[in-house]
Amino acid sequence: MRTSLPRRGADVKVVLRVAGRELNRKLVHCARVVEIGPRVAAVTIDLTEKRMEVAATGSDEYVPLVDIDARPGAITELLFPQFKGWDVWCAHVQKYHLAICFIKRERS
Repeated sequence: MRTSLPRRGADVKVVLRVAGRELNRKLVHCARVVEIGPRVAAVTIDLTEKRMEVAATGSDEYVPLVDIDARPGAITELLFPQFKGWDVWCAHVQKYHLAICFIKRERS
């Protein structure tokens, strides 16, 4: 089954989890595709909180994720189901802004 990718300027769905449970509080104001190609995508996310750090990147069942440390000891997972089969190449947070670059996973 092939999922369609969002187009440039489109909203991106972000699922928030803490300790394996979905988070209901508003941490992401909006997420949008800045640029997308067949193998690379750039996404920008406006956050509701200022002081955060990228703790780790990875994937959960091929869904890319970024772990952010919003408060000391409070890791929040941001999952991107629309980019299943992609990897996070880099992620950078600055004040209220998180920038992520995804790359298409190589087929094995």
